[in-house]
Amino acid sequence: MTSTIRKTDENKVKSHAAGKRPANRRPDAKQVRSRRTRDDLMLAGLRLVETRDFDQISIADLVAEAGSSIGSFYHHFADKDDYLNAILDLVVEGLWVEIDRAFDDAAVVALSTPALLRLAIGFIRDVTRNRQGLVRATLKKSMSNPVAWIPVRAFARSYEDRIGTLLAARSGDIGHEAGWERGFRQGMQMVYGTLFAAIVNRPGPMYLEDDAMVDELTNMLVRYLGVREDG
Repeated sequence: MTSTIRKTDENKVKSHAAGKRPANRRPDAKQVRSRRTRDDLMLAGLRLVETRDFDQISIADLVAEAGSSIGSFYHHFADKDDYLNAILDLVVEGLWVEIDRAFDDAAVVALSTPALLRLAIGFIRDVTRNRQGLVRATLKKSMSNPVAWIPVRAFARSYEDRIGTLLAARSGDIGHEAGWERGFRQGMQMVYGTLFAAIVNRPGPMYLEDDAMVDELTNMLVRYLGVREDG
């Protein structure tokens, strides 16, 4: 699983860099080297933050992992906070490619409403599980600087919007007293809280690695929304 995630991260970085390149302009060798250095630094951070506390990772550690230099780091990033923001933006941007694939209309049209909710919860559980270090670092940073959480909150809202477009056609299956949309957003707030708590202190008895967590969160959301048994 780790090697697959790492390969996906590499593809995200390459796609991100290519997307910023003007289509009618061929980059010179210096630009290519600079972009490769930035990409290597970003991938180094994604690797290290999953095994170490971000606050304990020095810039020297990052550049050593990337095979780069401190001067190159400061050429691309103002400081470690700027660097963490850049990594988070990159990961969030790349997630939309995966979401488009997972929630393609043809793939979900035949799913029951509970199955769709399980898919939505399973996806966000996988994201949280595979990026525990990054989520933990951002949570910790947001304790002193709430602005740090804005990209995560914006992603969560957009993700709910995406799932909501699929649920809207099934609104008759949902009997929540406040309506399907408000009920769904409130229910997802509880889902996120459970997932983030599992990262911060692993209270048990379920853990992010357990598919039982996806099953139980799905059951909770289905009951909370009042989904019809034949929905």
